[in-house]
Amino acid sequence: MKQRVKDLKKHSIRYNIFFSMVFSSALFMIFLSLGTSYLFLRNSFSLRNEASFQQLEYISDHLSIILESTENYTKSIITNSDIQQFMNEALEDPLRRNFQKDDKKIKQSILQIIQSTSFIHSVTLYTKDSTPLIATEPYSQSHLSFPFPTTPSWVIGEKQDLINPRKKVSVLSLQSPFYDIRSGQLLGYVEISIPESQIANIYRNATTEDTVLIIDKNGIIQSCENTSLLHSLYPFAKDLALGNHANAQLTHSTLIFFEYFPELEWYILNEVSLFSFLQPLLTLFLIAIFLTILSLLLYVGVSHRISLRITAPLHRLVLHIEEMQDGELRTIEEIPGITEIETLAHSFNNMISVQNEMKHHLLEAEKLKRDLSFSLLQQQVNPHFLYNTLDNICSLAELEEKETLIQLVINLSSFYRSCLSNGKMQVTLEQELNISRSYLEILHIRYPNKFTYKITCPEELKDCSCIKLLLQPIIENSIYHGIKELDREGTVLITCIPVEKEIHIIIQDNGIGLTSEDFEQIWVQENDHFGIKNIHQRIQLYYGEAYGLSIETPPEGGCKTTIIIPRKEAYSCH
Repeated sequence: MKQRVKDLKKHSIRYNIFFSMVFSSALFMIFLSLGTSYLFLRNSFSLRNEASFQQLEYISDHLSIILESTENYTKSIITNSDIQQFMNEALEDPLRRNFQKDDKKIKQSILQIIQSTSFIHSVTLYTKDSTPLIATEPYSQSHLSFPFPTTPSWVIGEKQDLINPRKKVSVLSLQSPFYDIRSGQLLGYVEISIPESQIANIYRNATTEDTVLIIDKNGIIQSCENTSLLHSLYPFAKDLALGNHANAQLTHSTLIFFEYFPELEWYILNEVSLFSFLQPLLTLFLIAIFLTILSLLLYVGVSHRISLRITAPLHRLVLHIEEMQDGELRTIEEIPGITEIETLAHSFNNMISVQNEMKHHLLEAEKLKRDLSFSLLQQQVNPHFLYNTLDNICSLAELEEKETLIQLVINLSSFYRSCLSNGKMQVTLEQELNISRSYLEILHIRYPNKFTYKITCPEELKDCSCIKLLLQPIIENSIYHGIKELDREGTVLITCIPVEKEIHIIIQDNGIGLTSEDFEQIWVQENDHFGIKNIHQRIQLYYGEAYGLSIETPPEGGCKTTIIIPRKEAYSCH
């Protein structure tokens, strides 16, 4: 008794209601916190995404302006008349020119063109064999890239620092061939260099949290605020799905936004630390946890009071139901308590009534199924069919038709053995077709030269489940009411077709067919014959209302019956 009271407390309604309410409140607060955090994270990412791509677009636009200006300066230099004359003279007789006088004049012309632009490191003129002629930088040791450019090309290189000649600076240079305007002859090459520091100035100090850098298509860093990383492999290059578009990608510690810069086939990257990005979310999450714990403490008290108010009447209801477990199920006569408990009692009583009614219907359906199966078996052992067949056996014996007699006896034995064995009503489709074949062979011997038959079934369907004696009544109708009345040889075709999850079995003959009156009477139940209605009803009892049979008269004449059953693997029927 003590153990029962202990179990009752452990699994009581009060216990379940209390912990269900606490658990549901906890889930609600957790989902609320997670939902709020998700919306905050999504909004933060959207804002960060928009701001980062605006910054990348700003850098891309300013870098394009620098490159475009450099290209314009290049065009101005190679079309300047003084520089054209100087390059022609240097090409014709490089040894006779006044180097000091000419160099000073050409440098002044170049400086006048570029107007001491801050983002240009130096301008260098080269001969056709890439020997430097003039450079605006005082310590130029520049050399053209190999092979010599035939079109304006951007290349990465190094130059001496303008202030400290011992120091090297990384530069982006536009190298362009230099042609005579009049003759089109190649005079040499011109190179305008942009220091990497001027590119970095575009985004330097743009933000205190993000890191901006530029890499090429091979992942090599070409510009960044930390000069020690220049020309090294970007550590996340393999993780990025680089392409000709803007994108965002997450690594284990960094959120990276990048935009493609087509002029140089570079990528401008904006790195955002995950810690700095998620820090506001973590603060919000801690606040949400605190509020969740506080709400749970308040909800525990409320849940306890509610569960106590519901416990008493429900406890009496549980005891009443437990008393009925050892005896016959009966309705609840009287349950004191609140309105909801009374409603529960009425629902319980209705459930018992419905259950009893369902039980009655199931018993009736099972009885009908047994009656139909028994009626069918009775039909198969019809004395008329057996007597007629035995008469045929006697006649064959008198005529000494030994082989035909043996065949008839074998088929008769096989037919009745299959029909009556163990009372089983579920067989494989192959076994059902064998029963039909035995029956057709018996009739074929009884009515020689009256009809032929053909049975077709794919191998994949032979092991499927089928009701026993499903086809024989239909075949009997085809022979006795269709083909028997013909003055020519008839044909019976039995075809099994797989259609998705169904099996369509078609029995078609070329008999006299059906009249309109036959169609009206075909579904009428007959007392002395297992009719079409019985077959259809039997299929639906076994498989459900979605299955059954249909009859039609095809244009070529005769009768066509289609049986539809589900495609299921059969249990062992042996």
